[in-house]
Amino acid sequence: MELNVFISHSSADKPFARKLDATLSGQGVRVFLDERDIKIGDSIPRKIREGLSIATHVIYVISSNSLKSKWVQDELDIAKMRQNESAGCIILPVLIEDIEVPIVFRHIRYANFVAWQDNLSFMKETTRLMEALGVELKSVAYPFVLFMLANSDKFSVVENDMFILSGFIEGIHDADQLRRNFDLDSKEAIDQTDTKDFVRFFSVSQWVPNGHAVHNYFHKPGSSNPRKSVSEFVEILEMEHSISHNVTVKTILELSKSLLTISEYSSSHVYSYDDSRLIRNIALRLGGVVRDFRLEAMSLMGVGFIH
Repeated sequence: MELNVFISHSSADKPFARKLDATLSGQGVRVFLDERDIKIGDSIPRKIREGLSIATHVIYVISSNSLKSKWVQDELDIAKMRQNESAGCIILPVLIEDIEVPIVFRHIRYANFVAWQDNLSFMKETTRLMEALGVELKSVAYPFVLFMLANSDKFSVVENDMFILSGFIEGIHDADQLRRNFDLDSKEAIDQTDTKDFVRFFSVSQWVPNGHAVHNYFHKPGSSNPRKSVSEFVEILEMEHSISHNVTVKTILELSKSLLTISEYSSSHVYSYDDSRLIRNIALRLGGVVRDFRLEAMSLMGVGFIH
């Protein structure tokens, strides 16, 4: 029998219903959602009855809103009658608010989506719901979606740090090139120019040779610096790769390790132009791969999780 899911919910809980619909539909489940399946000119009661008549499963969204909704209670009555038929449907209670479950459903294990706005919690509970529906996950990347969600903060930090680092190095090199082009080797020479904007731009380098500036930025003191964020990133990537052997995780891990290796080239705290250019290129690629992985992982399950 073809799987048909009807989401019975209050219109006030539409954000949750849409999110669940997108996730289930993304896995190939046929879902009835009123705002999509009831067209202009359709009889609303008739279309709802039709949707319920072919439903193999009715997901009953429990909230303070749905408990007060006459529409939801009418849908639930029909679902209960069908549940008693020989080839009836199965009612799956889904709690999305911290309230008491209706007494008639307290003997049934329900899906706990109280923290549904937290993406990791939503994913984990959706996994249980799909198991109850008998749905075999089509996306082989699903475990990595959970991995990315569980470590979303570190992904965001590394992505941000890498783009800032690559931009900083590019700016330092541009300033150094301007110095050579204008034959300006000192602050005094800069002060003699009439271009105040140029002086303000050039001051970004703080009169430190570019090799020093790049090293100092990468190893800047404090708990927040690019090297620290990448080092912590490597730890979780190594653990994940040892379990999953995912190709993208491997790529991110290799780029992260390359960045850490090149950053240790100089013991005198000065990077050559080629070293700093290589750091810039690796950082730019690492930031891009991490960003693409995050976006791809989120689009797989349709959770709209983008910082």
